[in-house]
Amino acid sequence: TAQVALCLVSLISAGLLLRSLQNTLAVDPGFDSRNGLVLPINLGFGRYDEARGRQFYRQVIERVASLSGIRSATLAAYVPLGEIQGSHWVGIEGYQRGETESMQLKRNMVGPNYFGTMGIPILRGRGINDRDTETTRPVAVINETMARRYWAGRDALGGKIRMGQMTLEVVGVMKDGKYGRLDSPAEPYFCLPMRQDKFEKQFHLVVRTTGDPRSMIGRVREEIRRMDPNLPVSNIMTMTQFLEYSLTGAKATATLVGIFGLVALVLAMVGVYGMMSFSVSQRTHELGLRMALGARRGEVLRMVLGQGMKLTLIGVGIGLVVAFGVTRVLSSLLFEVGALDPFVFATVSLMLAGIAALACYVPARWATHVDPITVLRYE
Repeated sequence: TAQVALCLVSLISAGLLLRSLQNTLAVDPGFDSRNGLVLPINLGFGRYDEARGRQFYRQVIERVASLSGIRSATLAAYVPLGEIQGSHWVGIEGYQRGETESMQLKRNMVGPNYFGTMGIPILRGRGINDRDTETTRPVAVINETMARRYWAGRDALGGKIRMGQMTLEVVGVMKDGKYGRLDSPAEPYFCLPMRQDKFEKQFHLVVRTTGDPRSMIGRVREEIRRMDPNLPVSNIMTMTQFLEYSLTGAKATATLVGIFGLVALVLAMVGVYGMMSFSVSQRTHELGLRMALGARRGEVLRMVLGQGMKLTLIGVGIGLVVAFGVTRVLSSLLFEVGALDPFVFATVSLMLAGIAALACYVPARWATHVDPITVLRYE
């Protein structure tokens, strides 16, 4: 009974985590993950000052974008759903923040044609292009959530964002996306041209291909090696692989709990089977006498099966009570699924009861083959 209860708790926990993972995978990340490549570039491995570094960035975009099979290429300081995301304290012209409200918002520094390459729709205004340079007015593209929160009832286009000593003018509004995690709520986010912010030696090259991106990995890697053999270019991934990598933690947790639940299931079923086999062996003479006195095989089968299922159902009941408390602890790890999700609780309970019934059935079936004549002769 204890084994069945423990097994039920483990399987329900695994079921909730797997359903949460399924919901997470169905979320729209806000960009097109098809036909994309991501490659981190670290100029710290070469002798690059700001002038040479900015020149390298311009050339790498031009040369990679010119390759046959490449639709477009750009650079970004951070890729949405990557391990590291940038942020900055800002002030919004015309917006009075609350006393405890944080104005540290996530931001990205991106190259020309970033939104087209990433497949992020611009809903109003424009994106960032080649005209946004060090000598032009600083601009920014914000997401829908940022526009609604800080420009409620006003037109965000033309709005001003103060970031340190720089004032950015909003020139576009992009579609909301996911930035830190797929299961994170909508949050303010803005992008500014990389040429208008401070120089950074680490960026990500983002490439959009016309066909299978895996076929272009070697050509992109070789082109960068021609430009600088000292730069590491081994960690290149397709955008799909990048998304899967961002879910590694959630998958590992669900897999670990699932394995524990399957082990508990095997142990519980072995326990039920062993208990029923032992019970039948101890009651061989009793069952033989019952059948000699007129008990039918079906009646004996139901009696023995009922004994095993009674203990199983008691274990299921105890397991459900324990699971009601345990799964509440998992609520912070779940996405769009309740800690007391009735579908998971009912499905796992019925599955466990069905497997337990099968484990009880085999020994119960043996009990119906006891020979009454042999038992009476022994008595």
